[in-house]
Amino acid sequence: MAAGGLVQGTEGNVSARAGELIAISPSGLAYDTLRPEDVCLVNPEGAVVDGPQPSVELPMHLAVLAARPDIGAVVHTHSPRATAHPPVPVADGRSGTPGLGAAVLQAAAGGFAAVIRDHGPVCFGSDLAEALGRAFELEVRATAARRD
Repeated sequence: MAAGGLVQGTEGNVSARAGELIAISPSGLAYDTLRPEDVCLVNPEGAVVDGPQPSVELPMHLAVLAARPDIGAVVHTHSPRATAHPPVPVADGRSGTPGLGAAVLQAAAGGFAAVIRDHGPVCFGSDLAEALGRAFELEVRATAARRD
């Protein structure tokens, strides 16, 4: 994500189902320095099972994963063009709350992407590769839309 320009520094967050647990990026660590032991594991209720403090957006990730069994991973970026020129529905909500997850799901309306107003895109997939691919695709489409 960092190398592809979807995030800078510590912004954005990623989660994926890991059996009965959920792996989520930690709070406050830059992606280009992350190691496997830096990934946080939480149970479906959000209690930390292993690792450091999870991302502040944990409630959103939990809400999305709980509501949509077809989703195996969630990627939230701060990509510059998709945030400013979203070709997808826009969700309103407060960062760090379960309500944000509900707003993202409502905006996505069964699809696989929404943009949190004044914040950034959230893309889902059956696994991490698919969710990340959709995040890159969204940024490419937003770039093309901006030129039109």
